[in-house]
Amino acid sequence: MKRRKHPDSKPLRILKRKDISSYKHEIAEQQDYRCSLCGSDLACLPNKKIHLDHDHKTGMVRGTLCAGCNRAEGKIKNTISRFLSNIGIEFEQYVANMVKYWKENEDNPSCVLHPDHKTCHDKRTKNLRKSKERRDAKKTNKASTS
Repeated sequence: MKRRKHPDSKPLRILKRKDISSYKHEIAEQQDYRCSLCGSDLACLPNKKIHLDHDHKTGMVRGTLCAGCNRAEGKIKNTISRFLSNIGIEFEQYVANMVKYWKENEDNPSCVLHPDHKTCHDKRTKNLRKSKERRDAKKTNKASTS
């Protein structure tokens, strides 16, 4: 591994591609083999599903994440950052505001349902109806071709 100086004058390790797997497990062990975001057990995942997460601006390794959280974190940060660059708020502040907003509204709901909201029961009923319509259409097609 090459060494360079970190901007804060700490020694900087430059990881070689061949060392990624062993370093990933070293970091995962420090995290008790838990994904830093969702807490899932990394020990039961195949190696390719454990990701060595890094900051794309600085290249600095942050920790290990499960594959799903690694994808989600990247998409969320990239999508929101593009949007935020137009309105002048930092990503971290936006996310903190979002979590606070969700929490406040979870603790004090308005008791007014949005007209587009569908309950789990509504969605299931709709899916069952569509399935029945497809089955009926297949039966009709078979009967007309016979």
